[in-house]
Amino acid sequence: LGVNADFWKTGKSGNFATGSNWTLNAPPAPGQEAVIGVAGTYTVSVTSAAAVAAISIGNKGATLSIASGATFSAASGTGIDANLGAVVVHSGATFAAGGIFTNSGTVSAAGGSVILSGGTVANAAAGTIAASGGGIVELIGATILGGALKTAGSGSLIETASGSADLISGSTIGPGPLVQVSDGSTLTLAGVVRNSGTIVVAGTDATLLLLDNVSVTGPGKLQASGSGALIETISGTVDAISGATIASGTLVEITSASTLKLSGAPI
Repeated sequence: LGVNADFWKTGKSGNFATGSNWTLNAPPAPGQEAVIGVAGTYTVSVTSAAAVAAISIGNKGATLSIASGATFSAASGTGIDANLGAVVVHSGATFAAGGIFTNSGTVSAAGGSVILSGGTVANAAAGTIAASGGGIVELIGATILGGALKTAGSGSLIETASGSADLISGSTIGPGPLVQVSDGSTLTLAGVVRNSGTIVVAGTDATLLLLDNVSVTGPGKLQASGSGALIETISGTVDAISGATIASGTLVEITSASTLKLSGAPI
């Protein structure tokens, strides 16, 4: 745990801003770690603006719920701790995390906005980043390691911010999600990426970059539709796409001395 931590006191639901719910008799401040770990099944509701140094949810039965109009930020993600429970961001709400966010639970943009900025989301096998009900997960210089990326419902997507450089490594995308690469941004895939959704390079001059020895598997769709958008290998690398559909009109650029192996992939 962080040195300056404030602990949720009981296994009962309550409001994040109510001081008596915390061991320091005040809600966690921007320089403190909020620790929600007491046993039980309960919801900690954020109904106004809140900012902490880090958020730790050490109980699988605990949910941090960000209500419409509220914002919650954790500058250093989970710090040295982790999320074992659920973070649910409702319509009109925002959850923002930087630093290291260690996740074996769920972070869900349930109509709201999840912003992952300048840090690393280290997912365990059960770790899930999701968007539903028109929610958006925005990547701004973020690295996603492992776990699952999912979307459901019209307008829900996981997207890179304009001009951003982001990386997804060893993750499962799907079933059904839409991952969108925006204007001037680059999304790099690394390791084994299992895709049963759609990765669309929709922005102007946007790039889906295949890192050395990446393997993209599964029946998902790869598409580059924006002006100047492309899927590109790195010079001197060997990469593979297996079982995917590469959409009509997609520009795939195999750079100098690189090899792209296609198998079972309709083009």
